Amino acid sequence: MKSAKSLSICLLGVLAGSCGNDRAAKSAASVSDSTFVKNPVASVTKQPDACSERIKAFLNWYLIQTDYEHPGTDIKSVSFKFPVSANTDSAFLAKLGPDDRSPTKYIQINEPSIDRYIESLKKSGYFSVSYLQEKKASLERRGKALNAAHMEDGEAEGFEADEIFWMMELYDKANISNLKPHSSPLKNNGVVYELPPTANNDNVGYLLYTKGENGRCVIDSIAHLRDGKPETLGNR
Repeated sequence: MKSAKSLSICLLGVLAGSCGNDRAAKSAASVSDSTFVKNPVASVTKQPDACSERIKAFLNWYLIQTDYEHPGTDIKSVSFKFPVSANTDSAFLAKLGPDDRSPTKYIQINEPSIDRYIESLKKSGYFSVSYLQEKKASLERRGKALNAAHMEDGEAEGFEADEIFWMMELYDKANISNLKPHSSPLKNNGVVYELPPTANNDNVGYLLYTKGENGRCVIDSIAHLRDGKPETLGNR
């Protein structure tokens, strides 16, 4: 299942990530020793167990939302405005609505779509307030960079991969049941969960950093796990 969109699919908006690191120093996914305890988990309380089921529900939900052929409707994608000229492909042109056309000859971010995207993530209830705030700031920063890049065609620069997991290929559905605590509980009543790597995604696993917020277990950060070592993603 592919989550990176071709140019024509970009018309509808992509859930895409970018280069850069907005949380290198502050991210809960920091690889410093102070972030999490490296010793094996001695015991897991009932709260982390309940949280693990919630994170599994998120992982299943997210695969549905990002399905290549039949995506879900819960997430409102970030979208772009495309330049139109006499050489524009007729099939592509037919898919463009008034709000999808760039007033310039360059690809531009559709700024209102950022707010719609963030609001849809908020409604899901799976993300922390701080995660959403930093995600919005990241999207706005990358949108400005895209506008300044003066791209006439191709995939929107800085939005080439999945927005949440920053990979071209996501995890396997069958692997979700292998989610497990990665470290001892964090100081914020959260737990770091590990989704082991699989061959489907270049043997890259994920660390999902959670915390308690408003009585719910929410995702506060996500990191790649490559060769057993965390790689901070922040909000890209």
